Amino acid sequence: MKLVIYIITSMRKLLLIITFIFFNLYYAFAQYEINYPSWYPATTFKNLYMVCGDTNDIYAKEVIEIVRQNWKVTPVILLPPSIKVTDNLLLKGNLFLSVTSYSKTLTKGSGDLVSANDYFHLDVWTVKDVYKEGKEFGDYGFIIGSAELYNKTIGMGVISRSSGEDFTSILFQNDFLNGMKGNIKNIIQFFNSEIPKGNDLKLLQDHTPTAEIANLKNDTLYVPNYWYGAEGTMIEKEKPGSSDYVRTEKYIAKMIASYPYKVKLLTRTEMNHLILNADKNIYYVNYIQSSADKIVSVTNGFTGAVVYSVVNRKSYRIKDSDLENIGKAVTDSFK
Repeated sequence: MKLVIYIITSMRKLLLIITFIFFNLYYAFAQYEINYPSWYPATTFKNLYMVCGDTNDIYAKEVIEIVRQNWKVTPVILLPPSIKVTDNLLLKGNLFLSVTSYSKTLTKGSGDLVSANDYFHLDVWTVKDVYKEGKEFGDYGFIIGSAELYNKTIGMGVISRSSGEDFTSILFQNDFLNGMKGNIKNIIQFFNSEIPKGNDLKLLQDHTPTAEIANLKNDTLYVPNYWYGAEGTMIEKEKPGSSDYVRTEKYIAKMIASYPYKVKLLTRTEMNHLILNADKNIYYVNYIQSSADKIVSVTNGFTGAVVYSVVNRKSYRIKDSDLENIGKAVTDSFK
């Protein structure tokens, strides 16, 4: 059967294919995963095909430009809805950039559903060899780099899907708390830096902070407000003064106050602007929650480098202790 993926009628079919690859290769439980395949040294990457929506849309053009400016490994070629992805593109050496979504279900021995955990990733993927008719695509597909995304309602038992998981849509930044243009810039910067190194990178485990964490003794740690006060936050429909709004506001203020050095809570819009216009190192908390784990990291918004990362699969809501631990890492860097 000839493999043809029609991207608009569509994006959904492409996502299903990528989801299949994801299930058969690995599970990633942190923001970044870089996989070093055995055939990588013999592969010369040719092009990065960027799966996108309406390329005439102003916002989409801005996202496309961000990818092009920050991905230097190969040329970037657009795959808008009008273009079909056919066998001739599924070749060893071609890379593809798109959103992956999948669910991991847990069941009892009787087959009863225990839980369904949802995950969303912005991935760079490829094929190991030329696709061959009659073979399972999962035998050839391989995810090189993966960045976990934070759906804003994932902790509430529902999923926000207004963008259709098109990361070039302006709606994407309201579905995903770390899906703004600045976040995408940092993700692409990270991929651009790490993929050419040919090193496996697993952030499922806690990692020793880099030497750069010491900069936070004097620099400000920025915390993007994912929780209240604007469109795209978790309780965006709550009015100031309501019990949920006030409770959340106090909770976040207490958390911010637990950090022992300079810290500032910014709106997501302010944080986005700071990243996009950075001309020096800036550091922000990159908190990600799925329905089964949480990651608290610190990212350099100028370079995209991750300077601190802790994964917790037993606690999902960000807490005072998370910022206290970042502060401790800063203090320990001077011992």
